[in-house]
Amino acid sequence: MDVRVNLHLEGTGSCSNNPLMCPVGNIGIVLKQRCQKVNRSPSNGQQFILRDYTRSVNRFPVIQIPANALTSPMYLFRELVTLNLDHMLCVFLHQHLAQGAFYLSSGGLTGFHLSADVEVVEIEVVEDEIERSERKEASRFVVEMLSRKQRRVLDLDFNKLVKAGDNCAVCLEELIAKEEIKGQTTEKRTQLITMPCHHIFHASCISRWLEEQNSCPMCRRQIQYEDLVG
Repeated sequence: MDVRVNLHLEGTGSCSNNPLMCPVGNIGIVLKQRCQKVNRSPSNGQQFILRDYTRSVNRFPVIQIPANALTSPMYLFRELVTLNLDHMLCVFLHQHLAQGAFYLSSGGLTGFHLSADVEVVEIEVVEDEIERSERKEASRFVVEMLSRKQRRVLDLDFNKLVKAGDNCAVCLEELIAKEEIKGQTTEKRTQLITMPCHHIFHASCISRWLEEQNSCPMCRRQIQYEDLVG
């Protein structure tokens, strides 16, 4: 969320009766809420705006600042809370508006009107769909090549390579799945993939992992072309 505040002094006057009871000024707030949908490329970080629109514009009742409120820093904050604004936005506005009001009143200006144009921009970042699709296809290719290359090794030495209690580092579930049939627990063999570094994972898990990273989740060794064809 991006918040922008522009303050405008629209006029000054004087209060002639009881200065402690008359307002030294008032504050008007106009809140514009905008939404931006931004496309960002994961490879180079470049981004551009896909959509930018104004969701709502709210003009709130004027907040009067009495002279005796200048000694109470929380007066303005309490008034902002009554507008049902987001808490963090109240804190942000209070910092800007309190400083402006105090500066004007301490300079001897009374009867001023401080206008605050507030713009809140909610930013939604979406990943480039084409690049995501390409990474997904690349991940499937890598897993298929590793599967072909290591399938014979797993078939011959499965009991040596995979032991009961060994977990997949991606999903943290056991590599050897178990199922109960008629009161008896049996092992259910799922497709496993041995990485070039000899760490073993569920094929579906490592496929999702490789869509984001070209390395082993455990040792971070990157996959090379020779690992697939050598």
